[in-house]
Amino acid sequence: MHPHRDPAGPVLRAPKTAELIASYIRGQVVRGDLKTGDSLPSETVLMEMFGVSRPTLREMSGTTIADVYEARMATEPAAAGLLAARRTQQDLDDLNACVEHLIGLVESDEHFRDADAWSQATQRFHDLILERAGNRTLAVQAGVLREVVAMHLSTVVMRTFDHPDTQDQFRKLVRSYRKLVLLIDAGDAEGAERHWRTHMEVVGRKLLPEDTGAKTVVDLFG
Repeated sequence: MHPHRDPAGPVLRAPKTAELIASYIRGQVVRGDLKTGDSLPSETVLMEMFGVSRPTLREMSGTTIADVYEARMATEPAAAGLLAARRTQQDLDDLNACVEHLIGLVESDEHFRDADAWSQATQRFHDLILERAGNRTLAVQAGVLREVVAMHLSTVVMRTFDHPDTQDQFRKLVRSYRKLVLLIDAGDAEGAERHWRTHMEVVGRKLLPEDTGAKTVVDLFG
């Protein structure tokens, strides 16, 4: 016999499975089970763990590239400022090595149009800023979004090679990276944060044209 249900009582909604999975992943991050740079559990693993179908799992998505990049624009400039205040010689050496590698790519006829090499090298620079800022929350947050940004970046870089002024554009990008390293080296936290915010806003306008780029729905488990 079913217990009498009071019609005036609150109607409680059971959490959707997608919400439970999202909560589980957040818990992994908080406990430190998921660390910077770690991949999210694969779609197949989560389907087995929670006994759910692929459509249910994908309810966690629905965000856009623009959303993800906006999140990075809110966090990376702050990380650049923190890094300028705390930088070590090792941080500076690694950032400079990254810039030198990018210069080598842009000035090399052989490797200039290697989209994967460009994407990996620029992603490495962004990763360094977030990893070395000394704030675990920023680093973990960046790690979760990293693959989404990397996938989109490689697609955009490949498209830009069709433009005649691509090499000059990449030279400007590298000059902006070098300027940030100089500000970090000088310990100018405010200047580093301001420069990187401007940099990311300018790059964001190129990465996210008003067409499908900004509206593309991200599949975190693609």
